[in-house]
Amino acid sequence: MAQARVLLIEDDPTWLSLMGDWLRPHYRVSSAASGAAGLKQIAAQPPDAVVLDLHMAGMDGAQVLERMRKTPAGSRIPVVVFSSATVDAGLRRRLTAASGPGPLVMAAKGGKLETLLSALRSVLKG
Repeated sequence: MAQARVLLIEDDPTWLSLMGDWLRPHYRVSSAASGAAGLKQIAAQPPDAVVLDLHMAGMDGAQVLERMRKTPAGSRIPVVVFSSATVDAGLRRRLTAASGPGPLVMAAKGGKLETLLSALRSVLKG
């Protein structure tokens, strides 16, 4: 069975590299260093799942999710929000509303590979 394709959208080059290193043994990984670049990749070649940071310059993760869900290519792609941001009730409601019918899992960044793998497995059911 082919490995699932995962797109990492993260503007911190250290985290982008670390997550890529963690996930490459398990998935085919591509990356985008901004929300706009991530949306372009989703439109060109939709991945099987997206790992999305919340705090990014230019377009934050919630805005990326909102725009992604409004496109045919991104409307149902599973998303793992993997961020060090505190997700309060207001932000959780915003993310849930933005996600629409597409699967959404939130996981805290903490330098733990298993947290990210578990979240991806849950959205990919694999």
